[in-house]
Amino acid sequence: MAKFQMKYLPYISSENIKFGHIELISFEKAKDDFSKEIKNYLEWYFGKYIDQVGNKLDVTLVSYKSDFFNVCSEETLNRISDSIQALSALTLMNNNPLLPAAPDNFELFVKTFDPNNKSLALSRGGFVNVNKQFSSGVIDDITFVLPETTPKLKKLNYYISEKSKLFDGISVALKNNYNDDWFKRIIRSFRILNSAFRNLESFNYIDRILLLVISYETIFLDDTSDGKKLSSNVLKLLAFEETEEKFKKANNRIRSFTKKLYEVRSRFSHGQKVNSTKIINPVYGDLLKCGLYLYKLILKEILKERIFIKCDHNEEERLIKDFQLGLFTLIERTKES
Repeated sequence: MAKFQMKYLPYISSENIKFGHIELISFEKAKDDFSKEIKNYLEWYFGKYIDQVGNKLDVTLVSYKSDFFNVCSEETLNRISDSIQALSALTLMNNNPLLPAAPDNFELFVKTFDPNNKSLALSRGGFVNVNKQFSSGVIDDITFVLPETTPKLKKLNYYISEKSKLFDGISVALKNNYNDDWFKRIIRSFRILNSAFRNLESFNYIDRILLLVISYETIFLDDTSDGKKLSSNVLKLLAFEETEEKFKKANNRIRSFTKKLYEVRSRFSHGQKVNSTKIINPVYGDLLKCGLYLYKLILKEILKERIFIKCDHNEEERLIKDFQLGLFTLIERTKES
């Protein structure tokens, strides 16, 4: 009995993206390159994935080192999963209200299959995976509908660029530094970051702030057990030499914002009251959005230190402009409300 294994993302489509050791490609685009028996089986199986009105989803196949159907070890599957988590986090950091990509779109499923045996059993996918066998009279009628909480997107290529410095830096690290402690911390942080932005009603705003702060703490090796220590770690990476007032102001805003994030995390995790009008103030903007922005800057600086991405000589002025005119200018309004 022939045994194959497919790794796939049913809730997002992709033209052709190479990232670390994995490659993502649309099944519809690639199917004619497969054997007839595999193509027929996958057309039957992927045809079950539909949207809310019955249209077929454009399922993405994932290869590892250019092999789509090799049966992988648990270690390799974990590596593939970590790569998808990284891709999800990078897409999230590149997101805005006009590009509503969510970590929910990056659900990875793994299925070992025999093309001559119809089965819905999964090897991996979902926290609780109940493998069910159905009679041939029932199995053909079963479909998997895109969850209401998962956005229906354009192709992944629309939301992320392979020319991005962050994309390229993480892609190289996945190949060459996967087992390094510093990179393992980043991968763990990505998983927590993705959880903070899942499109689930069961997560309220403060739950997400808690997870976001934990994703910050996970990146750093040094102590981050209070707001001052967390902001100190962040400033070690991002602080400017205070040669001018604008640099001092930027440092103060980074410090102020990081402490504010930690204050919410600390109050909530210890059962204290969180004052929504002073700590989570809708007037100045979104703590999650600002926090994601700062997370991206931290990640970029780590990759610069490791020489994974080159420093842009114009970036310092751009960064100051972002702090002066962008999201962080709004933080000051919190104190006034």
